[in-house]
Amino acid sequence: MINPINILKGWFRSYFYTSEEAKTLSEERLEVCRNCPFAVEKSFLKFRENEAVEEKTKACEKCGCPIIEKSLVEEEKCPANLWKK
Repeated sequence: MINPINILKGWFRSYFYTSEEAKTLSEERLEVCRNCPFAVEKSFLKFRENEAVEEKTKACEKCGCPIIEKSLVEEEKCPANLWKK
C-alpha cells in the first residue's frame, strides 16, 4: 500500500537532499529491484525545474510505488520482502 507521507519524503530526498546513509541504503535496495519481476515501467507526474512533467520510471507492481523514491525512505519495506533492510 502506498504511504503518501513516505513517498513525499522520498521525492523530497530525490530532488533536494539525501544523506549518505540513505543513498547507500537506496543503492542496495535498487540492486535488488533491478532483477525483480515486480519492477515495471510506469508514468508518474514529477516536478522538474518549476514545471510538471510526466516521467516514465520503474514502479513496484505489488504496491504501485515509484521504486527510486521508495528506496530512499528507511521506513519503507519491499512488499515482496526482498530488501534486507
